[in-house]
Amino acid sequence: MKKFTVMSVLSLNPRKLGSLEEYTISLSESLMAEGKKSIIVFSNLPPKWLLEIFNKYNVELYTWKYSRFSISSALFLYRLAKKCQPDIIHFHFVELLSLPVAICAFLNTPIFLSEHISDTGIKRTFFKDIVVKIIRNLFSRLVSQFITPSNYVRDRLITKDWIPKRKVAVVYNGVNLKRFNPEKKPKVSIRDIYNIPSNAEIITTIAYAIPEKGIGDFVKAASIVYSAFADVHFVHIGDGAYLKDYINLANELGISDKITFAGLVPEEILDSTLNETFCFTLLSVWGEAFSLVILEAMAMGKPVISTNTGGTPEAVVDGETGYIIPPNNPSELAKAILKMLNNKEDALKMGERGRRRGEELYDVKIMVRKTLNLYTKQWKA
Repeated sequence: MKKFTVMSVLSLNPRKLGSLEEYTISLSESLMAEGKKSIIVFSNLPPKWLLEIFNKYNVELYTWKYSRFSISSALFLYRLAKKCQPDIIHFHFVELLSLPVAICAFLNTPIFLSEHISDTGIKRTFFKDIVVKIIRNLFSRLVSQFITPSNYVRDRLITKDWIPKRKVAVVYNGVNLKRFNPEKKPKVSIRDIYNIPSNAEIITTIAYAIPEKGIGDFVKAASIVYSAFADVHFVHIGDGAYLKDYINLANELGISDKITFAGLVPEEILDSTLNETFCFTLLSVWGEAFSLVILEAMAMGKPVISTNTGGTPEAVVDGETGYIIPPNNPSELAKAILKMLNNKEDALKMGERGRRRGEELYDVKIMVRKTLNLYTKQWKA
């Protein structure tokens, strides 16, 4: 087999060791093990401690400011790719309809494009919809392989954007199962950090503080649950434009002492939160592509309550690894949480089944292996 070079281009600022950073590390490790080379282009260089991890796998790291319609941005990437001469260019978080994709097509290098974007639900007019579909179909000819993290996104590309079915492959997102492991003792305890009583069951959500993530429903459900079950504490991790609004909502409902808004936190606190959580929730209103944080919670052996939007029902099996509820419905969320609180043994078994499902389907090593198989298939073609 030819020893090829892969250039992964991610419009991503690697500030932390998140699951996408874990993916690029695992990919680079696998490429090096097979005598191949990994080139990674981020929006910014990683911090020194993360840079040292990439250096272990002889990764060439570059930075590039993605701008969808900037000629200078596109030409910079074109010149970089021409200099590095990769055998495959793999875009992440870069729009199909963008100058970087169009200009890099002139290199005659196979282009892969991973579609991570969730469906925001914004409707296009009939005429605009047809025009966009035609243009996307034309641009799809520049791409050798589309990769989607769920069947939901695959079907959306095929039916709504007229991307040829033969060009779209599903590779589920994966997480580091060694890091997200219920048997791994956390370095810190969020109970100590946030003064959460030892007898209180912790209910968690990790998401941007925006309406589309259902944080308001999380706060309202907390009020309902607390009125029926006193030994409980709610935790939200994440920042966002509406964070102060949700803090004010908790104050208005009289539960400010029963809910912690932690903001952005370092990895050890996030890991500890998932480890000490009783159940995890994600309440997206829009069509979630395929949530990594749900997979992280499942890997930690936690039951999950989530909405029936986007690719989430492909991860959470209703009644087996958690509950699927309709969006915009805090009363249904409260009902599902109380059902788990009143049947803790069943909730524990749900979490165990979620962990096993993660081991079978959502290991980052599986994600990398399937991606490498698509690279090899493209090279042989």
